[in-house]
Amino acid sequence: MPGGPAATTLGQAGIWYADQKVGGTSAFNVSTVFTIDGDVAVEDVRRACRRLARAVPELRLRLGLDEWTGEVVQWLCPEPLEIHDRDRPDTPGTAPAEASAQVPGTAPAGASAPLDAAPAAASAGASAPALDAAPAAASAAASASVFDAASAAAAAWLDAEAARLFEADGGALARFAVAPVSPDRVLVGITVHHAILDGAAQIDLARRFAACMTREPEPRPIDGYLSATAAVRAAEEHARTAHLPYWRERVATMTGPAHRPHSNEDGVTRRYVLHEPAVSRLESRAAELGARVFHLLAAAVHRCVRALDPGQRVIAAATSLRPPTGEPSGCFLNQIPLAADPADPADLPADLADLPADLPADLPADLPADLPADLPALLRLNSARWTADLRHRAFPFLDLTQLTKVALDRVLVSYRRTPARLPAGDRRTPARLPAGDRRTPARPPAGDPRITAELLRPYPRPKADLGIRFFHDRTLEYEVQWRPTAWPRAVERLGDDLARCLEEV
Repeated sequence: MPGGPAATTLGQAGIWYADQKVGGTSAFNVSTVFTIDGDVAVEDVRRACRRLARAVPELRLRLGLDEWTGEVVQWLCPEPLEIHDRDRPDTPGTAPAEASAQVPGTAPAGASAPLDAAPAAASAGASAPALDAAPAAASAAASASVFDAASAAAAAWLDAEAARLFEADGGALARFAVAPVSPDRVLVGITVHHAILDGAAQIDLARRFAACMTREPEPRPIDGYLSATAAVRAAEEHARTAHLPYWRERVATMTGPAHRPHSNEDGVTRRYVLHEPAVSRLESRAAELGARVFHLLAAAVHRCVRALDPGQRVIAAATSLRPPTGEPSGCFLNQIPLAADPADPADLPADLADLPADLPADLPADLPADLPADLPALLRLNSARWTADLRHRAFPFLDLTQLTKVALDRVLVSYRRTPARLPAGDRRTPARLPAGDRRTPARPPAGDPRITAELLRPYPRPKADLGIRFFHDRTLEYEVQWRPTAWPRAVERLGDDLARCLEEV
């Protein structure tokens, strides 16, 4: 980026293109909502937002097409990020002059430098974001995480803020929203476009925001992010050639509904939770089977989705390409299809013999008979293949879609080994309430604010016809979101069917 715009990963480019195909969508708006309880001034919260914008330069990234190469590129913009205040409705809420301090890796405001010069095609015509109204079900799900009527009203306002469109072609891709509720409670929303932030980065962002409440953190150089981006891009380019034979053969056997154009319609969202006893049994059974918890969840999703549509034999899994460098920021994601084979495969991919010891190539033959009837067969037939698929996860998903007419991402599943809510401000573990519980917890002592970050927030619009997100900690919380026009009405019971299937295990 010093010296000019830099290349993105192919995964980032895929998200950018998906956004542009529908003329802009809030389906890629990733929001984190912080509940700050205790003796804290609203201006301290606004100051923390400005500190975070300075400390994490990736929040100032912008994306667009390079007019010479035709590739998606990224650059840093020194302009302050928007801070929208609920109690100041007559102002757009941009940050004051303090936020204009120079960000590492950018030129000072007004300076002429290649870094700050957006590609002509990207910078031309950026318009003010429009409002993409959040569906009522998403607002209800978000409101379920707050504890009183005043907080619910503030949360509804934050829902609307999270649903505002980003101008992904050259515009700002992050913003803040501050909603004071009472003298001892403030809600803060940070909304970021998915092209610059993934789940792992969301956790780091939550912790850094908590740190910004008390001090001015050391700005993080952009160099680590650029190195990680270059490493992932190199892995993707290598996979394009090295893994093409594998995926060409794999995709040729996949069947399912044909691909249809992306839509930008409202969705319906439901949230569920399996509590600790059921999750402990699930983890123990996965260990007995020699399978990962994610494989068990994937088999359960296949089983329940097939009950809705017997022809649906492919789900897409969101996978991480984050390099082992410790770089916490950015978006390093891809998607790969996991097909459920209809019959016992004649042979397995040749490279299964090279699997590491901690990734079993197959499951034991004597599977316990008390598993739900379909799960043993699904696991036996597919666990080894899914493991091999995940080992080839760097192959760009956009390239995969060119190999088949089957809709590979009609059903999108993601799995994160992290809680849905994070005590971002201290190391104490707050009491965890069941999803939907609206009881008010005890207030922390004055002068000792507690910050909780809610990570499992519904996308304002569905990313796929059917999306299922799992958050696995001591509990297993999951969200089911779908487009009503793409599925029969029976999809409404999918979340309950999935819960029963997992509890039976």
